[in-house]
Amino acid sequence: MSDIDRLDQPAGSRIVFDLLPNGLTLNVPPRIAWSTRAGLVLLSLFFAGLLLPGTLWALRNIAAAGRGARGLVYGWFADIALLLFAVCMGHRQTLFAVANGSLLVVEKGIFSSTRREWRQGEIEAVHVGPCSPKVKNSMMQLQIVPCAGKPLFLLTGRDHAELDWVAAILRRALSIEPTEGNGAVRSL
Repeated sequence: MSDIDRLDQPAGSRIVFDLLPNGLTLNVPPRIAWSTRAGLVLLSLFFAGLLLPGTLWALRNIAAAGRGARGLVYGWFADIALLLFAVCMGHRQTLFAVANGSLLVVEKGIFSSTRREWRQGEIEAVHVGPCSPKVKNSMMQLQIVPCAGKPLFLLTGRDHAELDWVAAILRRALSIEPTEGNGAVRSL
């Protein structure tokens, strides 16, 4: 693990990296960047602007609104769900801990948290790849591929240099060789 500290953390990265006597931790803070959620928030506000006149009309003319009122209720539910999704997306925190040859990944959000753990030999690859290999210029994400079970996709849309750095740190800490494959795998 002594060569891990020689990997340079990308400039501007807010990830907290701690090298411990028996392992390491990487604490990835929430992605608060407005630009990543701005589109969803603006879409939600635009949608609310479209719903508001219809809602005011329906409230004034309840008897005439009839089934149209049901559509407005569904529209407001969809709008609120979109807004909540945008808020939750910006509050997700991820913690990686490597100790005694095991990897622990904890994701914390506003409403829930998930925890996954693997021993050293249970992970086939750790790399950076696109969300959708079929889509050109797809957002990149960290991909942890276990020998058995479903892969774990994390940190979608984060800075590419940060993703490469996290993948390299985890591979070195777990003694996993970088892999080359279908163009989705990047290694340092």
